Amino acid sequence: MRRLLILVFVTILFQAVFGQKEKLGFNLAVGQMYHQTIQSSTSSELQNVNGPKFKIGFVVSVKIAFTIIGLKDSIYDITASFVQLSSVTKLPFGGGISFNSDKKDEHDTLSNVLRAVIDKPFLIKMTTHGKIVEIKNIDSIVKQALDKFPELSLAQKIQFKGQFTQSFGEDVLRENLEMVTAIYPNNPVEKGDTWTLRRDFESKVKETFVSTYQLKDKFENYNLIVGNGNIEIPNEDGYTQINGMLMKSNSTDSINKSLQVDSKTGWIIKGKINESMSGKTEVKDDPNLPAGVKQTMTTSIEITYSSQ
Repeated sequence: MRRLLILVFVTILFQAVFGQKEKLGFNLAVGQMYHQTIQSSTSSELQNVNGPKFKIGFVVSVKIAFTIIGLKDSIYDITASFVQLSSVTKLPFGGGISFNSDKKDEHDTLSNVLRAVIDKPFLIKMTTHGKIVEIKNIDSIVKQALDKFPELSLAQKIQFKGQFTQSFGEDVLRENLEMVTAIYPNNPVEKGDTWTLRRDFESKVKETFVSTYQLKDKFENYNLIVGNGNIEIPNEDGYTQINGMLMKSNSTDSINKSLQVDSKTGWIIKGKINESMSGKTEVKDDPNLPAGVKQTMTTSIEITYSSQ
């Protein structure tokens, strides 16, 4: 009986010490600077009905410095700035377009505009669970950068701002950050536990990202969190207006994540996300497109994250 009681006691003690649930989330130090490098590689194959197939690729890289300037009511106030920016577009018929803030060429005006954006502060508010509450001032620092290049026409400035917004704008940055920050559960968990989160995208299209995560493993300095999910789009017969065109789509997708997060701060040390999508898009006929457009598309996206 004594041995049985000792065994029961040891078992309970073991579970108390090694099986305790912990609360995951961010524990960032005010005044501390953190870095994140995000590289996104996208490959798409498009085909109009009965038409040829076209392949197009995008590679976008951004390095950002985040300085925590305050914490109030579980919301961090953060001053952020771009450290490095680059974008490469691979066109269907060969060649491509590239911009890089590290490039020093007086004839490459758009790379010089990117360089003028570097180290200019913008603001982020983020909860301790990684929800991005607000990003602001990116548009204003881009405008200030463009104002330094009077040789650019108004049309060129509008075009560049649109390209910048598509690659590095506030909505894109929010989405790319929340993919690795808005991952934490509301309740304490232990190794092996799973949880499901739903997140609405900030866009004109009604989309909800649903993902199931697992605390896969625990190491000395980091936790390994894995996840898989998909984007839910309401099955509606109606069209949505996007960029002046009425569009509707029917698509499927899957997303897989593997993330190493600092066990003390919750900051993303290293991560990889793979997303695959396929579907059909229909653009309603209008005066500019009398016959409308029906198109199929398959897309694969790989996003890597690093705190270096």
